[in-house]
Amino acid sequence: KIRADVLPPAVRGQGVTIALIDSGVERAHESLKGDHVTVVDLVSGKETPPSETHGTALASIIAGSGKVQGLAPAADILAIRAFAEIDPKTGASESDSFRLAQAVSLALERHARIINLSIGGPNDQLVRMAVEQAVLTGVVVVAAAGNAGPDAPPVYPAAQTGVIAVTATDAKDRIFDGAN
Repeated sequence: KIRADVLPPAVRGQGVTIALIDSGVERAHESLKGDHVTVVDLVSGKETPPSETHGTALASIIAGSGKVQGLAPAADILAIRAFAEIDPKTGASESDSFRLAQAVSLALERHARIINLSIGGPNDQLVRMAVEQAVLTGVVVVAAAGNAGPDAPPVYPAAQTGVIAVTATDAKDRIFDGAN
């Protein structure tokens, strides 16, 4: 739908570090082979985080160059595992405020120009402060708007000032029925 395959070379992410704060990313996945992916595991501290569904899918959407053509296949991905996957079938994962704030700080230390947070929840003070710091330093922060429906309350960090909130569309390019 987004036709990433026809994007001009100048907008393919060359020289840009994108921090993906999510669950584990399988660096050897067929969609990521050859891509520049650095992994850091804040959950277990292991050198090689486990391969998990949601993190790997998001890394492929952002920078895939295999069967899934990402939006920025030339970008460097800093895959920060701040979530532990609890259901591989759905990709459901869990984390906490401290680990999320730690992940945002690490992304800033590693000079990420974009931070992706496919998460949503209440307006947590620690996460809010970390995201505010990123926005104030000029980092582009993208976060999930939520899937609890149009009558749901705002989801953070997507509802924060300066954050780009994203949602899904259906096959006819209408806003997804479950979108906040």
